[in-house]
Amino acid sequence: MPSYQDALSAQPSEFLTYASEMTAAATDLATQQTDYGTKVAEINSHWRDTANDAFNGEVGNVNAHLTQVIGEVTATATSLAGTAAQMLLECTGLKAADAALKAVGFNIQPAPAVTLGPAQRTAIAMAGPFGGIIEAALQAQAMAGTLGLQTLTSLVNAADATAGAALTQAAELLKPLDDKSNQGKDMESHQAAEDHSSTGTEGSNEDSAEEEEEEKKEEEEQQQQEQDQEQQQEPTQPEAQQPTMPENPAGMEDMTEPEMPELDNPWDASELEDPEDLSGGLASGGGGLGGGAGGLGGGLPSGTGGAPAGAGMGTATMVGPATGGTPSGAASKTAGGMMGGGGRGAGTGQDNEVERESFLVEDPEEDVWGIGKDDEDPYA
Repeated sequence: MPSYQDALSAQPSEFLTYASEMTAAATDLATQQTDYGTKVAEINSHWRDTANDAFNGEVGNVNAHLTQVIGEVTATATSLAGTAAQMLLECTGLKAADAALKAVGFNIQPAPAVTLGPAQRTAIAMAGPFGGIIEAALQAQAMAGTLGLQTLTSLVNAADATAGAALTQAAELLKPLDDKSNQGKDMESHQAAEDHSSTGTEGSNEDSAEEEEEEKKEEEEQQQQEQDQEQQQEPTQPEAQQPTMPENPAGMEDMTEPEMPELDNPWDASELEDPEDLSGGLASGGGGLGGGAGGLGGGLPSGTGGAPAGAGMGTATMVGPATGGTPSGAASKTAGGMMGGGGRGAGTGQDNEVERESFLVEDPEEDVWGIGKDDEDPYA
């Protein structure tokens, strides 16, 4: 609701402008309706068939819509024009009353409320004993002015509410119209009216309509057949009730897997045999991978006299020559740093898997390793 200050600054003439524009729009729409009717009459003069009947049905709907809009817009414009004229008079009177009260010295509050001004209070003070009479008269005028301004303000507010309702109604009418016809019938009418520019004969249009209907029926039948095939392919029983395949089919009990013989697992832990039962190899006194007191290269055979004593890769002793082998001096140089203590199963003693002891003593005066002289050192 507009306040007193809003009512003073209002411009009701704008409502009159809106009303005149709406009236012009309704007139223009009526002119277009007339032109539309003329064009329809021209079309109907050379078009006579079932599609033309559907077209004329649509023409009736369009004319009904146009007539409704023209009537509503015209009525709204008339109501808005009358309300705007009334508001213009009320706002003009409100402004005149406000100016008249201020001219005689009254102050006007936003309520609105009229109060005594400074000049009037000065006159009351200067009147002396007659000041009370003058003040009472001025207060009566202020009260009357307040009632008049409040009445005019309420009238302006009422006119504003009426004009706002008229504008809201006009806005609703100018929205797109709802489809008041049957969509199924409209689609059939549009399909029938698609080819109205052909020969214009009724027989050709009927044939085309029948062909379209036959095509629709064929498509529907094809879809139905596809659905039936899908339903036939689907299992009729639920998964919980479907029979399960037995693990052993009937008559196949005897055809089970044959019993496999038990074989020793090469990865199972096995106990070592008694060293006394072994001959040669790692446990014999003939030397193994470092047999006797020699290393890997202690007594490799180089002649044709056969295998070295001990039948191992080394010799039984460090200085003893093998049959057909090289002398001990050459063996010492060839062995180099690879010679060490006795290997597993050295000598004729039994190999002790727990404790081993070396009795090799190196004399600093002797050239044990064969590299005492720089001339003879192959690594110098």
